[in-house]
Amino acid sequence: MEGNVGMYSSFELDANGDPHISYYDETNDRLKYAYRPWHSWIFETVDASGNVGTHSSLELDANGNPHISYYDEFYGRLKYATTVTPVFITTNSPEKHRTILSIYPNPGDGIFQVQIPESLVGMKFRIYGVDGRELSAGFANNIEFLLDLRRLRSGIYFFYLANSTLKIVKK
Repeated sequence: MEGNVGMYSSFELDANGDPHISYYDETNDRLKYAYRPWHSWIFETVDASGNVGTHSSLELDANGNPHISYYDEFYGRLKYATTVTPVFITTNSPEKHRTILSIYPNPGDGIFQVQIPESLVGMKFRIYGVDGRELSAGFANNIEFLLDLRRLRSGIYFFYLANSTLKIVKK
């Protein structure tokens, strides 16, 4: 690796004890992913669609698939990528405006307060598990609403609305 790489990194060990790292490559303005099975590093470009990859957060699902949330500086949005399929799938945003979503308390016990911009009221949201399966869906009917995840087990979930994804941790 040459240049200024390794910023905004997130690290996790898989079930075999092998390291997985998501990180920002500042030299090339892209999100990268590295892992080391069998004592040899493998490097992949996850997203090279502009100045993307800061503030990455990596989680591995039960099958060892990486799920990465990260920031897109160009569009001012949180993005999500996963390799549930053999290649990384990323959310993309054609609009060039800032979308601000917030969910709190996070981590929480199952009832979460969601705040969204007025421009997203009426849109459908989805909740995904770390395995990429949709677990729940609904409509954002107000700029503030309650999200009830009490029926789900403790764990990590992803809230998806209008090409933006936020990680939710349920205690």
